[in-house]
Amino acid sequence: LVAICLYLSMALLSYSPVDPGWSYTGTDEKVTNLVGSSGAWLADFLLFTFGYVAYIFPLILAYQAFELFRERRRHILWSLFAFRVSGFLLTVASAAGLASLHFYTSGLSLREGSGGVLGAEIVGFIEPALGYIGATLVLLSMFLFGITALTDLSWLGVMDSTGLWVLRAGASLKQYWQRLMLWRQERKEARDSTEHRRVALERQMERDQHRPAVKIETVPAKRPEVVERVERERQGTLFKV
Repeated sequence: LVAICLYLSMALLSYSPVDPGWSYTGTDEKVTNLVGSSGAWLADFLLFTFGYVAYIFPLILAYQAFELFRERRRHILWSLFAFRVSGFLLTVASAAGLASLHFYTSGLSLREGSGGVLGAEIVGFIEPALGYIGATLVLLSMFLFGITALTDLSWLGVMDSTGLWVLRAGASLKQYWQRLMLWRQERKEARDSTEHRRVALERQMERDQHRPAVKIETVPAKRPEVVERVERERQGTLFKV
């Protein structure tokens, strides 16, 4: 299944309308498809029949390979297998109808439109009876039911998971907002402190400018007789000791 998934992915992603395929003989002798003429033929057939829904096939194969690997030790119930196959067919048919009904202009590059021949036939059968809105509701219901049958999806689990992720996202946003507010407050306090120091420095400089200049006076030198008297007194004190 993994090998088939890779093969289909390369064939569809490298599809070229000029390659010889199922609905077109081609104009180039050299095939540009990555998996050769077989890939070009298969990609042309899938896009002609299912339109853009053909790109879902590799994803479904990859999912089925994962499911088989995860449940490899369980006994396969053929009734469950048939139920999933019916879900796959319902998903593909409803998706092709929705693509033809709502994405017509985006599929103009394809020969049979965005939903292929299958989507065009389904829309041609349902829309005249139910109208545009009614056909949309029916096809959407079929698509959701097919997805549920194919993947064994629990919509209650999806809602619970969605609510959990929403709550986690809200808590993360709240924490981020609180950190942002704290950061802004710290920046504001830092700016206020810087401004306060700048104002204090300007006031100190202004006071220094208006302060009278310091006068430096020279100390008069001592008279020689005073120095000699002090020296004699010192020597006399030492002699007594």
